[in-house]
Amino acid sequence: MDWTVNIGGVREGSTVVVVGPGYHGVAAVAAARAAGAKRIIAVGRSSERLEIAEALGAVPVVNDDGTDLGTLIDSATAGRGTDLILDTVGLGRAVTSAAAGTLRKLGRLVLAGLGPVPVSEVDLKALVRGANTITGVRGRSPEAVRQSIDILASGTSGLELVPTTHVPLEEVGEMLHRLARGKGPASPHVVIRPQPAGASS
Repeated sequence: MDWTVNIGGVREGSTVVVVGPGYHGVAAVAAARAAGAKRIIAVGRSSERLEIAEALGAVPVVNDDGTDLGTLIDSATAGRGTDLILDTVGLGRAVTSAAAGTLRKLGRLVLAGLGPVPVSEVDLKALVRGANTITGVRGRSPEAVRQSIDILASGTSGLELVPTTHVPLEEVGEMLHRLARGKGPASPHVVIRPQPAGASS
């Protein structure tokens, strides 16, 4: 919610590109959907997570072969550009280059991923001409958490379509280690069950 709406500026009718359909990317798709975005595009490798983003209403764009990101966005938007690119992966030059060619006037590039390329050249001429904004984000504000809870309560996010992974209490440590290694389950919805299903309290 924070990265997509409060910082990304998504509103009704927006076109949004989410790079990386991981945990953060799927949540960003849900937030864009709840905000009334007209078109949501999820870019990533072919995976269950990309399928989850599609189930939430995103147009899936598979990039298994390293095709230029700007070319992919141009194709997915029929050359009309986008209001927001949210990079949850950290693609560096690939995403800043794509933003220079595909962001609309007053469009925003929000960088949420820490990829292997910490420094990237930026096309300042394109940025200035488009009155575009580049913002780095980390964490979420307390207000954004409250907004997210309200969206969940409203039923407009579509997150009920996301599969749930249940973890018994004794396996929480193992699951945390898997998540830290990037080997977590495909679904971002992980629920800890302190007691076995059906056990009496």
